[in-house]
Amino acid sequence: SVVGPGGSDNSTQAALIEVLAAPVFVRGDANSDGRSDISDAIQILEYMFFSGVASCESALDLDDDGVVGIADAIGKLTQVFQGTLTPAAPFPDCGSDPTLDGLTCSSQSTCP
Repeated sequence: SVVGPGGSDNSTQAALIEVLAAPVFVRGDANSDGRSDISDAIQILEYMFFSGVASCESALDLDDDGVVGIADAIGKLTQVFQGTLTPAAPFPDCGSDPTLDGLTCSSQSTCP
């Protein structure tokens, strides 16, 4: 730990700034429209098989395993039609990703 001017802990400040700057999103809101519906599963499939582009890949990763895969699309369909699956955090409210992985994310416009 590095102590800065006035006795402040610079490593703690840096960690706080990083947390405050982390993108906020709702996991499972794959198309960033603020709703949870079949269009989110379609967005996941489109990402996987066609474009490979998403403004927040982390929102597509329902199980937070660091990979956007078919299990995420099936999980979203299960959530929408059966209500038996709950996406990993942050869900159902906006938040930052609790785990580090290689997925990118820009804050969703539906999150303050």
